[in-house]
Parts: sequence; structure tokens; C-alpha cells
Amino acid sequence: MEKKRFVEIFIVITSILFMLSAAQSVRLIIREARQGDEYLAGVRPARYHFMVILPTVEGDFFQEMWEGIQEVAQEQEVGVELQVPRSTLDLRGDIPELLEIARLSQVDGVALYVTNEDDLKPLINRTDLSGIPVITLESDAPMSRRSSFIGSNSFELGQEIGRLMQGAQPMGVRAALLKSEYYSDRASQWSIIKYGIITSLTSGRDDRITAELKSQIGVLNAEEKARQILFLYPEVSVIFCTSLVDTISAANVVAEFRRAGEVKIIGYGYNQDIRQLMDEGYIYGTLVRDPKAIGRSGLEALVGIRTNKYVPSFIYIPGEVILAANNETD
Repeated sequence: MEKKRFVEIFIVITSILFMLSAAQSVRLIIREARQGDEYLAGVRPARYHFMVILPTVEGDFFQEMWEGIQEVAQEQEVGVELQVPRSTLDLRGDIPELLEIARLSQVDGVALYVTNEDDLKPLINRTDLSGIPVITLESDAPMSRRSSFIGSNSFELGQEIGRLMQGAQPMGVRAALLKSEYYSDRASQWSIIKYGIITSLTSGRDDRITAELKSQIGVLNAEEKARQILFLYPEVSVIFCTSLVDTISAANVVAEFRRAGEVKIIGYGYNQDIRQLMDEGYIYGTLVRDPKAIGRSGLEALVGIRTNKYVPSFIYIPGEVILAANNETD
């Protein structure tokens, strides 16, 4: 009898310790979330508190996206908290953790750049079912319960890329696709972009995709992948890159191999380096998105959801094309 009583007491004490430990863990997670870059928090009472999760704020694209979000936060008098992974080397682990932090913190909404659709889909669903709307910025998880996507029309983007490839090499396209780390291997958005490219390339010509490689974050890895393309696929006449860093790196490798004219680059983004490489004939054209408009529309969508306004499932932000032929928007 005493033994049974002892076991019961032991179970009760163990259960209490477990609950205290769990509560402390939640408090630590939420405290860690509050270490993010909060904008407007504490300046004045905010109507809502939103969390923005981006893979990085380094580079012009994500910096401008964050600037657009901040502008709307000030206009709408809402608080936004920026969270980025501790390291860009572990996006698969850190981004889901940050989304879980947002859910436990009970923020009023989340704006998310999707880095791995398979990993994030169940977490997006769980966050939405907890009463926290999630919108995606430029990179989507269309099969999840996210409320809205703000960014490029992936199919039309793919078709534009295909047309640029044909313009770059009118005698025939043998294309290599160099996609960045931010596109997961089975991302539906990448599949839609690729399908758009294929539909353009199969319009009555013998054009096709010859190779597809994935670059990791950093200049050196992009250069290594570009060299692999030129070594392993000598027939390639066009390389399409999905980031500004990859575009510059691939163009520099084409210059290093002295294959200007034989291999043209279709790039992403625009800056002085891109302009110079276009003037030198290595980059045929580049696709330029409007990250500030994406950021602005994203936060406006979250505020709209919270104020019971109609917010479309897809909000497309048009981009533009800059061609080397005239180095001006097309």
C-alpha cells in the first residue's frame, strides 16, 4: 500500500516538474522572439503586432522589402518585428523554428518568405488554425493554408524567361537553369516557373533545357556551379540565374572562359555590376522585381485581413525586363 502511495506521489511530482519545465521553455522561446528587430514597438500603442520572417536582410532585395514593410507600419500605426535565421547555412532548421515562435507568441499575423515548402507547409497550417493569418512574400506555399501570396506570377515569369532565352540565342537554345538555395527541390513555385519556360521554348523550335543545378548561398559556390555547367554541358548556350549574386558570378565565369557570345546570361536583379556586365556583352537581359512594393502590399494584406477586408489569394506585383541592347527597361 505504501509502495503504491509512493508511486502516486512520484507521478504527481514528475508531472508538476514537466509542466513547469514546459512553461519555462515557452517563456524562453517567446523571450527569444522578442530579441528580433522590432519596428515601432514601444513608440506608441500599436493596433496590431505582426512578425516578418525573412531568410536574410543582407543584399538589396530583402533590404528593400523590409523598407516597404516599415513604411506601411508607420502609415498604419502597427508594430512589426523582423526575424531572420541565426545563420543562412541552416535555413531548413531556423525558419520553421521562427514560425513556431510566432505561433507561440500569438502575434496578429505573419509575413513569410518560404524557403522550403515541404517543411513549412504543416507549420503554416498549424499557425493559421491557431487563428494567426500567414501571408507569403515572393516565394509561395500554395498548397498550404496561407491567406495570400504577394509577388511575381510564376507562370508568366517563366514564359518571359523563355522568350528572353530565345532572344539571346535565336539560332537555338540549350539552356542551363541555376536556381538559388531559396528554391527547395520540390517547390511547386519553381515547378510553375520551369513549366512557363518550357511552354515558351517549345513554341515551334528545337529549344530545350539541358541542365539544372542548385547553388548554395555565396559567390564562390555560384562560380563553382557555373564552371560545372561549362565543363559538363559544353552545348549550353544560355544560363538562367535566379539571384543577383548568381547572375554576376555566372557572367564572370563566362568571361573567364572567354565564351562571350557563345553563352549568354539571363539574370535576376540590377545594380552597377550587372550594368557593366551587360555593357560588356555577357548578360543579355535581366528580370527586375519590385521588393519594396512586395513588402508594402504584404503588410497591407495582413492589416486588411485583421480588419475584415477582402484580400485576394494572389496579389501579383509586376516586374520589368532590362535588356543589354539598350540597357533600359523594356
